[in-house]
Amino acid sequence: MHSPLRKHGEVDLRRVFLGNFQFEHELAGHAATANERLSELSHRLAFAWILVAEPGDIVVLPERFEAGFLARLRHAGLPRIIPWSKVAGLRLAGAVELVPWGWSDAPREFARRYGLAMTAPPLDAVRGVNSRRFSLQCEADAGIGLPGAAAPTTLEEVADCLRGLPAAAGWVIKAEVGMSARERILGRGPVLSAPAEGWIRKRLARDGVVFFEPWVERIEEAGIQFDIPSVGPPQCVGVTGLLTDESGAYVGTRFDRDAGLESRFDEAVSHGLRAAERAQAAGYFGPMGIDAMRYRREDGSIAVRALQDINGRWTMGRLSLGARRWLRSGERGEWIQNVLRTAHEPREEFWALTEGQPSGVRLVRTSPWEIEGRAPLGVSALRFLPGDMALSESS
Repeated sequence: MHSPLRKHGEVDLRRVFLGNFQFEHELAGHAATANERLSELSHRLAFAWILVAEPGDIVVLPERFEAGFLARLRHAGLPRIIPWSKVAGLRLAGAVELVPWGWSDAPREFARRYGLAMTAPPLDAVRGVNSRRFSLQCEADAGIGLPGAAAPTTLEEVADCLRGLPAAAGWVIKAEVGMSARERILGRGPVLSAPAEGWIRKRLARDGVVFFEPWVERIEEAGIQFDIPSVGPPQCVGVTGLLTDESGAYVGTRFDRDAGLESRFDEAVSHGLRAAERAQAAGYFGPMGIDAMRYRREDGSIAVRALQDINGRWTMGRLSLGARRWLRSGERGEWIQNVLRTAHEPREEFWALTEGQPSGVRLVRTSPWEIEGRAPLGVSALRFLPGDMALSESS
């Protein structure tokens, strides 16, 4: 295969992947809340594009990372990608399209600066679809909202939501835009702590609204992945199992085709398609991921929350669909995140994990040991298992 680097300083490449993983902060216009921890996390997540990249695609990566890491990925059978730093000063031949995590102002400016093609939806449409007002309205119009959920606009209305709750009753309050399990607080009972009240006051002053939800007994969660074209009907491109910890924070994705999972979330797919059509009517097009949940009601019956979170951007579940191409016959797969509990001796911890796997399990590390001279916040890995072996359980 010839090198994608052409003579005379030209490059013939199709896509440039940009991981603006602080997208929600950019979109809401308060990027100052994106702290150093988020920046470090973004550096690690930049390597996640490898799951959907094709040979010769460019990925915007940190300047310095583990030597030989990309070669190790190629040895494991993943595609050959080109770091942006290798081509940023060259003239790009042909139409090279920018693919960002989400379409805020930052990737638009990046595309203009480097002469990259971009097919971006209107910014107002992107903002609207990624606001929790949108998902709440979709739920309300379909009559499928979570009982007790509300969108208070004052601290007094928050107190009304909490009033009468038993001391042990859990709840979550979210900001208008969020990033995974960030931009939210958890609590119990009818009384707000001083830190929680301060957090809410700040979000109300900034956004004019917060979003209250009672905490429910989660059974399982899934990510419903959609493609929304500018013209034509939206399509569901996959259903992925969502792995979370006890607090509901994301820790991984099951990406193999699971007929049982798809059947259990049929209702969510149907509601998701209608939400995608609504987003398209508002001017949005591109990838959309919707988190859905099966939960147990107080009476013991099981219900589906079909539109728990709507994200008008790429998602980790959507990226994980790219790993299906490496599944061998009969295998199941999951993409696990933050497999290290501490940053101490990450190599030793990862190899201990590798040695502890049963026979027939394959592990492919998808993030480096070192980024910009520091150990990253955990690592990620693809885990391929024989079909008769159980996958990880969501907490």
